Amino acid sequence: MKTLLGLLLATALANPAVTVDVTTIGGPAGTGELTSANATTWTIKVDGSDVSIPTSEILDVALRHDAAPPATASAVQLRLTDGSRLGAQQVGIADRKATLALTPQRSIEVPADSVLSIRFGASPSAVDEQWNTLHSRERRQDMLVVQKGEALDFVEGTIGNVTDAVIVLLLDGEQIEVPREKAFGAIYYRKADSVSEPTGFVELIGGDRLAVRAINLKDDAATVELTAGAEVRLPLDSISRFDLSTGKLTWLSSLDPRDVKHEFRFIDPAPTLANDRDIWGEPLKIGKQSFARGVAIRSKTELRYRLNGDFSRLQTWVGIQQGYRGDVRLQLSLDGEKVFDQIVEPNSDVVPIDLDVSDRFNLDVLVDYGSLQSDIGDHLILGNARLLR
Repeated sequence: MKTLLGLLLATALANPAVTVDVTTIGGPAGTGELTSANATTWTIKVDGSDVSIPTSEILDVALRHDAAPPATASAVQLRLTDGSRLGAQQVGIADRKATLALTPQRSIEVPADSVLSIRFGASPSAVDEQWNTLHSRERRQDMLVVQKGEALDFVEGTIGNVTDAVIVLLLDGEQIEVPREKAFGAIYYRKADSVSEPTGFVELIGGDRLAVRAINLKDDAATVELTAGAEVRLPLDSISRFDLSTGKLTWLSSLDPRDVKHEFRFIDPAPTLANDRDIWGEPLKIGKQSFARGVAIRSKTELRYRLNGDFSRLQTWVGIQQGYRGDVRLQLSLDGEKVFDQIVEPNSDVVPIDLDVSDRFNLDVLVDYGSLQSDIGDHLILGNARLLR
C-alpha cells in the first residue's frame, strides 16, 4: 500500500483543488481539498483548517465531480483474475497475450492467463444471473458459453486464440473454430496460484473496477499500473474513487446476503435493499453526513450474512435516509444472540454501532416497523458498514 499512497502524493501536489471525501477505519474523516499526503499522513483543508489523517487509517478517497463524462458502451466485458472488471471495444488473444482495445485509439496488453472471463453478450440482460452462476461453478476446464433463448449453455474444453471472427476450441483432441458471433462468452479455468494480489482498486464512473499496484497522477489524468501488468491512462473526471481498504476490511455492501426475506404489506415497487446507494439510487446521506459505502434496507426485511469467523468487528453508522419520514426498528443478532435492538427515527443523530464479531459465523439483520405500522419512507441506512479483519 505504501507504493500506492506514495504515488498518490503527486495528485495532491499537482491538483491542489481536487475535492475528496475521505473515509477512515474510525469513520468519515471529512470532505475538503486534498493539500498534501505522504507515507504517514494525508492532509485535507476543511473550512479553511488543515485536518491530518494517518495513511494507515485511510480506507477510501472519493472524488467529487460536477458532471459525469458521457457513458461509452462497451462491446466486451472482461473479468481478470486480480478482481478487475473492465469494458473494451474489442479483445483478441494470441501468443499468450490478450490485447484489449479500450478505445479506438488506445489498446493494452495483459498476459492471457490473467483473463478470467470474456462476455460478448449484451448486458444487462435476462441471463445475467445465469452468467454469474456459471462463474461460481467449480470447473477443471475452460467453458465456451452460448445463449439459447433466455438460457445459457456451455461446452467444456480448452479455449485457444480469440479473434473478431472465431474462437478456437480444443475439444476431445480436435480443434474447432467457433464463429465469434455464436458465443455469449468464455470462462477460463485458472489455478489459484495465477491470481495476483492488488494493493488497491480504482473505480471508474462507468462501473469499471481496476485492481492496481501503482498509481501515478499528474494534472488531469492518472496512469495506473494494473496488477495484470499493463498501464492505463485515465482522465481524473472518469474516476469515482480510490479504494485503499485492501487487506484492512470487507465492506458489507460487497457481500451477498445468504438469505433475504421481505414481507410485502403494501403495493410498492421499491427494491428491498440496495448497496452503496439508497433504494431509489440516490447517494447515501443521513442528516448532513454522506456515506460512500453502505446498505439501504426497507422495513419488514430480514438479511443473513455469512461471516465464517473471519472478522473481528462490525462498524456502521445508522439512520434514516435524508428526505424520508419513516421510522424502523433495527435488530442485529450474531449466531442467534441479539446484540442490538433500537428504534431509528427520521431527522435524528447518526447512531454509531461497533460490535465484536470475533469467532461469529452468522450476522442477522432485521428491519421492522417502528412506531408507525407502515413501510412508507422506511429507508434505513447502514452507512459505511464494514467488517474489520
